[in-house]
Amino acid sequence: MLIDLTLPIDEQDKNNPFFNDKTGVSVARLGHLGTHLDIMDVENLELDRFISPAKIVHVENMFNHQVEPSDFVNKVDIQKGDFVIFKTDWFKTYYRTDFYLGHPEIGHPELSDKTLELLIQKEVNFIGIDAAGVKRKEDHRKADQFCADHNIFVIENIVNLEKLKQDDFRIYCFPLHLKNSSGLPVRLIAEI
Repeated sequence: MLIDLTLPIDEQDKNNPFFNDKTGVSVARLGHLGTHLDIMDVENLELDRFISPAKIVHVENMFNHQVEPSDFVNKVDIQKGDFVIFKTDWFKTYYRTDFYLGHPEIGHPELSDKTLELLIQKEVNFIGIDAAGVKRKEDHRKADQFCADHNIFVIENIVNLEKLKQDDFRIYCFPLHLKNSSGLPVRLIAEI
């Protein structure tokens, strides 16, 4: 069975700040719509990376707590090449609320520096999260770049994780090939 984990790009979506700030959507901004991959250089990504084993890390409802390795390291066997998805339930809980629209940068879960370092050490393929990033505010871009410097990339705004009835599966990630953008919208499909 295939399950779509992609947040649709919908111009009528009142919760999407890109469509509501009246400045328009440039190519650079288009790259950060919906479920997307934050990256600086699309030309150097190998195509075979976009199909891989995936694992869910359950860290639900840790909205004001940085996710530390101790929160999951003995519960999930993370291997080299895995696509690791942190299921926080942030999007499921807040996306369609006034709180999300007014304060998307406040409160969403963050991965600690130790967690990012562990995932880099494990040489995972991608880091996914059902929130607006692995860090908030000014640390968001720094964390994305830190991971990219180690050839690991972050995919944000993953949805429908509650539809998965297992925590290990195969994942297909199809990024849009945009030039001169720091983000790429992706279609993310789980096969269970």
